[in-house]
Amino acid sequence: PDHKLMICLGHHSNFRYAVFPQYKSNRRGIRRAAGYKALRDWIQNNYETVVFPNVEADDVLGLMAEEGDLIYSPDKDLRTIHGLHISLAGEVTHVNELQANQMFYKQVLTGDASDGYGGCPGIGANAKVFTSDEWLSCATDEQFWEFVQFHYWSAKKKLLDKYEVKNPLDHCLKMARLARILRPGEYDFENERPILWNGPG
Repeated sequence: PDHKLMICLGHHSNFRYAVFPQYKSNRRGIRRAAGYKALRDWIQNNYETVVFPNVEADDVLGLMAEEGDLIYSPDKDLRTIHGLHISLAGEVTHVNELQANQMFYKQVLTGDASDGYGGCPGIGANAKVFTSDEWLSCATDEQFWEFVQFHYWSAKKKLLDKYEVKNPLDHCLKMARLARILRPGEYDFENERPILWNGPG
């Protein structure tokens, strides 16, 4: 009751298409739901909303979320943002920074079929790599990133055969930029564009 409702909306332009032209290509040709524009206009006229140029609604939320805010989204991608998350049933859970980072790097490896990018070949959400001691012992960004890059490098033949990818580490970075929900400090407000993620450090 003591929180103010703020709705984050996506912009018509999305930087991820420039990073990976096949992004969300599986959705092309599918018409938006009837009344989508009218509903969006109604929301913007009746609620406090925020839109940042060239990014998705998830990014807006990730950029704006501050300590004490409650994040609501049924999308698992938002679990890459640390803080308080509230479910539709009203249950509040806390995602700490380690859990958020772990979810992000897992997404880099698994990809997201609903968004049209495949991640690292052969690694699904339930892959054994995520129960390995090497994965479970990762605690820093550098350790997670080294783990992720190792698996992309190990899959270089599959990447070449399936996607004609010549440099697995370049492809790995592309997948990371697709998976990365922007966090505070990762958007250039003056030039209205995201600051592309380049790995930890």
